[in-house]
Amino acid sequence: MPPGRKCVYSALRIYLLFAVVTVGGCSSAGQAPPEDSDSPPDGTNPSDGSQAVIWSVAFDATGLGALSAVWGSSANDVFVVGGTPSQGEIYHFNGAVWQTMRVPKVPLLVWVFGFGLDDVTAVGLGGGVVHFDGDSWQRLDSGTTKDLWGIWGSASDDMWIVGGGDGEAVILHFDGTNFTPIPMPANDRDAKALFKVWGIGSKIFAVGENGLIIQNEAGGPAPSSWFQVPAG
Repeated sequence: MPPGRKCVYSALRIYLLFAVVTVGGCSSAGQAPPEDSDSPPDGTNPSDGSQAVIWSVAFDATGLGALSAVWGSSANDVFVVGGTPSQGEIYHFNGAVWQTMRVPKVPLLVWVFGFGLDDVTAVGLGGGVVHFDGDSWQRLDSGTTKDLWGIWGSASDDMWIVGGGDGEAVILHFDGTNFTPIPMPANDRDAKALFKVWGIGSKIFAVGENGLIIQNEAGGPAPSSWFQVPAG
């Protein structure tokens, strides 16, 4: 594994471990809290009598790969993605049970975003991109073998994917059919990877190595739409 990617992937592994511990390592539902806990067995908050949030094990993750991201359109439609470095894994919750989904041959999936049960996209290592149309997951050709770390979009025909880690950062725009590579804007951080992207109103932000933040206010795929903003 190239040094740059190894460094980024090591950081991801630490993050994934935290995610797995948070979701799968908590106590079972109904189990009494530790003796030194301030919360009574009924889960109420002694300070104001409100009901406390209780975490419970979602499903048996024995033998599974890392679980790296979760997205859902409702309490009855939740997707969890992850896997191993050689094969992505996806699990779906329909409000009653978790089910293992059939995934095309792609490496570990890192992030997932969608617009409903029939329109979900996940990205991951080695340029892997898969899309769910409500019936099955299909692999899409992203046009790159760089690791992809984040995805967000305002619509299914206006999506942004970021990644990198070995050589230079990756920005892709997906119009529902084609992936268009976008050059990194000029910046003073020498970042080799962008990790996450998200939009609010007309503004889109992506964050990466060395405290880099870039912004897009034009809402389009033109290279000039992206520019660096101070990170403080």
